[in-house]
Amino acid sequence: MKKSELNKNNKLIAEFMDSDFAKRLPKIWDGTDTEGIDVSKCAALKIFMYLKDYERMRYDNSWDWLMPVVHKILFGTNSNNANSGKWADLTNNIQFALGNCEITNLFDTIVEFINWYNKNN
Repeated sequence: MKKSELNKNNKLIAEFMDSDFAKRLPKIWDGTDTEGIDVSKCAALKIFMYLKDYERMRYDNSWDWLMPVVHKILFGTNSNNANSGKWADLTNNIQFALGNCEITNLFDTIVEFINWYNKNN
């Protein structure tokens, strides 16, 4: 996978993990929108403020970065989608990749899930 595509997918995952924050990110970076932000309660904010770029994010190669995403997908997205066949298929694929300890496959499957999720929610 090309570096530009990895960066795009890392950004997609970061935004999924904290979508409200991601929408405000450009204004937060330039200092025009910091109202109501509690850095101590926003892990994504800490990461973004430290890194300030998607090239340094490691969802594509770090279990430490990817496991909270798996948790959010499996335990935080099913309230509206649990009866959806596609949701079930995608989360089964995530569990299969996780069980096989294949981080590249898991990353790709998570990206597929988030793309589907964003289009359907």
